[in-house]
Amino acid sequence: MKNPICFIPFVLLALLPFAGESRAGETPEAILIRQSLSNDISGYRRADAELALSAYDERFVAYRGHANGDPRAWTILHENRDALQSQMATDLQARRYEVNRTVPFIAVRTTHAIATSIDSGQVVDRQSGAATPVQIQRLWILRKTEDDWLATAMVANLGDSLLPAVPGINGDIAELLQRE
Repeated sequence: MKNPICFIPFVLLALLPFAGESRAGETPEAILIRQSLSNDISGYRRADAELALSAYDERFVAYRGHANGDPRAWTILHENRDALQSQMATDLQARRYEVNRTVPFIAVRTTHAIATSIDSGQVVDRQSGAATPVQIQRLWILRKTEDDWLATAMVANLGDSLLPAVPGINGDIAELLQRE
């Protein structure tokens, strides 16, 4: 039997066009998750690291997705919250974030949730004034602790491609996996 967990990224990406920014009758849990993810992006926009970090659990891990839906292709971006905090402090001093976040999908199961977000806008270098456009898709894994939803993991630059999932994969194997 195939591992159903491997198909989660595909299901999430397939649901993106059907999800709205905010839905009538949205659950209180979904509203709290949106608020947590809003605190993160607001912290970046305001250059307030404390506000941004309020959205992250102590056991947070961040991955770089490399525009790939296969977890085997992901690499660790930040191995813990402290690494994120250190990088964030440097980033907020050097860059100004003019970015908006859309949260098209949230799925909650008791104390755990997954969500997707799309960040778009621009990041401006504070020294030179040069602006770089950004469009980043993220997958968030969240956990509820007391009344707060905190991110325990995030995959930046998530994509829907599976090939090449593993560098150096044999072309015949890749073709077989794609057909499967």
